[in-house]
Amino acid sequence: LEPDFSRTPAQRNARESLLRGTAFATGDLARRLSGFGPPADALDFEAILPEIPVFTGTRPFEVIPFQWSAWLAGADSEPVQAEFLADGRSDPRREFAESLLKAFAPRTLPILVYSGFESEVLGALSRAFPDLADGLERLRARLRDLLPVVRRSVYHPAFLGSFSLKRVAPALCPGFTFSDLPGIADGGAASRAAVASAVEAKSNGIVGFTATMRYVTNAKGELVVIARSGEV
Repeated sequence: LEPDFSRTPAQRNARESLLRGTAFATGDLARRLSGFGPPADALDFEAILPEIPVFTGTRPFEVIPFQWSAWLAGADSEPVQAEFLADGRSDPRREFAESLLKAFAPRTLPILVYSGFESEVLGALSRAFPDLADGLERLRARLRDLLPVVRRSVYHPAFLGSFSLKRVAPALCPGFTFSDLPGIADGGAASRAAVASAVEAKSNGIVGFTATMRYVTNAKGELVVIARSGEV
């Protein structure tokens, strides 16, 4: 393309990165990251959107969060992992919200996420549980979304045109990989497994966990991995 061809910021960054053959960051990246820490916590949600409602009082395609994973920054130590995983036997939303508040309410650090999804879920939980709304909205106000920052100010040839975390993280953090998650390696797989676990939990399936793995045992005795420790 000609140098004066009109491009979006992401396209301009991609062009610079590909011409240089390496990562490219705009000069305003530091300013855009103001307020993101360090130190900072990190948070990720998983949810189901079943077309046929699994839980009483929910509607088709309603977002039902069932798992959160977090890294909580320590003052002078390594981050500590915190998490919640529903057992699939009942609507998990209130327990999800209460466990989240218990983990984060005493803290004041910014909370890093990589999409607007977590904010949307917290907003929906605030509306569903008015008695928890103040705490959930305070937590929501601490969210800092890295995705728009990366889209606007960062590019690497290994992105291959995608800003998915599955592309971005390995490209910017050499040695980082998702290949050690054979059962659940993305949110879609987690959601499908969770729907299966919710159905199984209401029949003769068993939901359980070990020190390193969350799993569901279905009626056939097969293990379906929901999450591994260290995944955020």
